Amino acid sequence: MRATLTDDGCTYEGDTTPAPGVFNIEVENKTSHVAKFSLWALAAGKNVEDVRHAYEQARPAFERGKAPKPGTFDGLFARGGASTVTAPEATSVLPLNESSGRFVIACFVPRVDADLRSDHVPPPAAVYVVPVEVEVR
Repeated sequence: MRATLTDDGCTYEGDTTPAPGVFNIEVENKTSHVAKFSLWALAAGKNVEDVRHAYEQARPAFERGKAPKPGTFDGLFARGGASTVTAPEATSVLPLNESSGRFVIACFVPRVDADLRSDHVPPPAAVYVVPVEVEVR
């Protein structure tokens, strides 16, 4: 299981139906910027296209360095998931321990090389939602 971020987007290769329990997604950042890789649990009835649509709606605000309108992402995500920050031209691991659920992967490129673990991170310059769902069952 591997997610790769390049200047052209983010891709995923590997198992899309891993067994419940502990597993890792290897992440590779092939850009010259710090990046954040996230895996979020989808809310019931939501899918990867709903998430992509929400980020498309938020893109104009992100391009202006602003937060999107309140409510843009409401109801998309459930509990669970993980994130990891990866240096430029480096690899790391997104460790997961999930019993069930459908998940979506997103890759963030920050506007500046900020501390991405902070709660006060500026809006990203780019967000790529990988067009696959990972279902733990």
